[in-house]
Amino acid sequence: MITTEWTPAERGNNFRTKREIGIFTHNGREYKATGAVIAEKQIVGYVHGAHLTAWRGEIIMKLNQAGFAKGLHGTALHCYNGSFGGYNWYGKGLGEGMVLRLVRGRRV
Repeated sequence: MITTEWTPAERGNNFRTKREIGIFTHNGREYKATGAVIAEKQIVGYVHGAHLTAWRGEIIMKLNQAGFAKGLHGTALHCYNGSFGGYNWYGKGLGEGMVLRLVRGRRV
């Protein structure tokens, strides 16, 4: 079961953070894990085709692949950008099906 909850952001500002919480039960024990997060200065989600999605597949934003960069030990990193909430967002990740963290850029 995966639930989505809204929590106030840390540091006392009034921006609201959307946090996806996954709840799993295994051998009678309950485990929780954070999935997608939408915060004031970063968004974390999963690359699925041309979209950034949450665990359950809800589309957070459309992604544009903007090329490649060299990562640790020569690993190729995919560079992405997109628009959400009136801002441009930028990040690097490992590609399809992987977690991607985007940071906020300038206003659109």
